[in-house]
Parts: sequence; C-alpha cells; structure tokens
Amino acid sequence: MENSNEIRYSPETPLDELMQGVEAREPEALRELAWRYRDGEGGVERNPRKAVQIFERLAKTGMAKAFVDLAACYEDGVGVKRDLAVAARYLRKGVDLGDSYAAIQLGAMYLQSRGVKKSANAAFRLFCKAKKARNPHSIYPLAHCYLKGEGTKQDYAEAKSYFEAAVRFGYDFAYIDLGRIYRDGLGVEPDFTKALECFEAAIDKECWEAYTELAMLYVDGLGVEKDESRAFELLRLGNERGATSVLCPLAECYDYGFGCECDKAQAIEYYRMAEANGSEIARKRLRELEAVAAVDNELDGLEEIIVRATDEYLANHSGSIDFADIMANTSIHLVESVDDGADESQDEVERDTV
Repeated sequence: MENSNEIRYSPETPLDELMQGVEAREPEALRELAWRYRDGEGGVERNPRKAVQIFERLAKTGMAKAFVDLAACYEDGVGVKRDLAVAARYLRKGVDLGDSYAAIQLGAMYLQSRGVKKSANAAFRLFCKAKKARNPHSIYPLAHCYLKGEGTKQDYAEAKSYFEAAVRFGYDFAYIDLGRIYRDGLGVEPDFTKALECFEAAIDKECWEAYTELAMLYVDGLGVEKDESRAFELLRLGNERGATSVLCPLAECYDYGFGCECDKAQAIEYYRMAEANGSEIARKRLRELEAVAAVDNELDGLEEIIVRATDEYLANHSGSIDFADIMANTSIHLVESVDDGADESQDEVERDTV
C-alpha cells in the first residue's frame, strides 16, 4: 500500500521552488499547488475549483493520493457541492490503488455511516489493511474496534495494547482512553491512581477533554479525596480551553450547586451550549427547567392578580375582611386578564393578516 507521507513537496516548500516543480509537471508539485489553491495558503490566492480540477487531472494519471484529496473536497464541500457518497467512492478508488490513508478514512466512514451503509466489519478490515501497510494512524481506530467489539471480538487487553501503541505514535488523546480503562477496570483491576496519571498526562499534552474525566474522579473521590469545588474548577478550566465535554457537567454544577453557588441562569446557558453539541442529557434537563419556568411565570401572574384584587377590596371596604368577596374580585380580574390576552392575540393575528 502506498504511504501518503512520502512526499517531496510540503506547505513549507518556498513558492518559487514549488513552481519549478510545477513547470516540470512533477505530480507531487502539482498536488501541493492544488492544496494551496484549495486553502489559499503558501502565497497562492484561494481558488477551490481550480484545486479540484488539478486533483481530477492527477487522479486520471492513477495517483492514489489524488483520490483521497478529491474525497476531502467532496466531504467538506470545498470547490464542489458536498456529497459524502461521492467522497466514499473516491476513497474506495484510493484503497484499490493501495493508499493506506484512504483505507483509514473509508473505514471511519463505514463506522459512522457517512456516505455508506454502516458496517463495522468493513471498517475493521480496512483498518487492518492500513496496519499491514505500516500506517501508524491505523492503530488508534483499531484500538477502539477492540474496545467496543466493532467488526471483531471485544478484547480489552488488545485494546489497551493498541492504545499504548497509539500514545507512542503521538496520539496523545489515547491517554484518555487508557485512563478510562484503568478507572473502569476494563480487562484490568481498577487502578484509580493510574487513571489519574493518564488524565493528567492528557491535559499536559493539551488534550483538554480530559478535564471532564479528571473532574469526575474528584466528584466521586476515586484515587483522590472527594472535592466538588476542585471538580468545578477543573470543569471551568476545561471550558476556558474549549473542551465541549465539560459543558453538561458544568451546567449540572450550576444547576444543583455542586462546588459552586446554585445559578439556574448559568445552568440554562451551559445546558443550551451542551445541547447544541448533541447532549441528550442537556436537552432533557432544559425542557424540565423551561417547564418549571413557565409554571413560575404563571404563579407570578396569579400573585399579581391576587394582590391587585386585595388592594381594591381594602380600598373600597372598611371593617372586617370578607375573603369570599376578595376571591370573587380575584376571579373577575382573572377573567379580565384572560380576555386581555385573547384580545392581544387577536390584534396580532389581524396585524399579521394586514
């Protein structure tokens, strides 16, 4: 399988040197020029359509990497209309020509059902093909296949071995996966100290999503003394650094007063951000809070009506208070309130009609 890493030209290549290669019709020089047109970098004005045209010419010569490049354009909708099915077809051609990166990317599409029908078996076979070609980027997805039993038998020991290899190849976020294995005792005895070390190592490598995992250790007192304030601070730091996984737990802290003062307004704000990032927990809790807010608004309105009716009664009566009269007066105000609301709605309908 072709290794797409082995290139003569790169984004760091000076433009004049690159153009010499282009004039000599060197395929790698043309490919690098196409990427500069695609992204508008390296001294070249952005022209995505021209980039696609160059990739298409290179693909016709049988360059496997050009099919991967075309797939990226169709997946991102750059220079062409976004079409995941076309992207998958180009990746398949790249795989057929022996490109290991095409195998990894197509495998991911099979796992995520993007442009192709979901098939864990097909994904696993493609990752194995890339591994056979000695592509280190195949290690991390294979680790997840063994962890989840996708396309192969679930094997925690094998998953752990692959995650450890991924760390050695520079996949720093594999520290998070290893931390979860130690925390949850997946194929090993639970070891909260090692889990803590893994999550801290991930943060040291700027894998900010590890803040969530580390915070949960402090919430539950696993390997550390239970400390909700410390957990809240970690979630806050993660949020400052752009970790989306902290949004829902941070909202819960504000919602229930874990490690901070209870603040429903802040909770709602973070739940909304978490919902926008696909959190089902945040979506459900938001609906609950919205329902409570609606009831509170109704009660506030009722309280205002009761106070108004009572004030009117006291202004017109002296002596003993007749609560039956107050309630009757309240009912009159409630009916007037409903009528006013109906009139306002009708006015809005009439304005919209006009």
